[in-house]
Amino acid sequence: MILDKGSRLSINSIDRRSQSTRDAIGRAFLKLGGMRDFDRLKVGELVREAGVARSTFYAHYRGLDDYLARSFAAMLAGFARRERSQAILPVRNILAHVAAAGEGAGRLVADHRFPIMMIEGERALRRVASERLAACRPVLSEIERRTLATVITAGFLSMLRDWLEQGRVISADELAFRFEAVEAKLFGA
Repeated sequence: MILDKGSRLSINSIDRRSQSTRDAIGRAFLKLGGMRDFDRLKVGELVREAGVARSTFYAHYRGLDDYLARSFAAMLAGFARRERSQAILPVRNILAHVAAAGEGAGRLVADHRFPIMMIEGERALRRVASERLAACRPVLSEIERRTLATVITAGFLSMLRDWLEQGRVISADELAFRFEAVEAKLFGA
């Protein structure tokens, strides 16, 4: 869709540019975050590494806290949505990613912004669970779906946080199996 007759810039190209900018910032964050504590990361370093202007960063995010929270939420929801599973809240991709992150995941949990990131992550995963409940249990009312989505999402995130805080003493597969067993009991599967 063309914005005006004199412009060759389409909505799709703007979306691609925005996504390209977000991807560049994400790659820069992973590179810089892998080298030190997240608490010491500054927007200036991030945009320099990403090759984007500071004003471009602020056109997308209110600040570093906003970037971290929204990116974390989008990551969790993306992993859950891409997983081919009958689960109400698919978690294997999320857990595999966290396990692969190694010490970076531990540094993230220690960051003072992690609680805010978890709140945004919970909102995103609750939407995923609610969507999946609507598809597989259409007889549930909106309030029933929201309640069940909240319970299952909060349960998973609590397990995830405990797993990280305890130093991942069991494998990601074992944690996924345990969560899936709880979900099966909750939904009678």
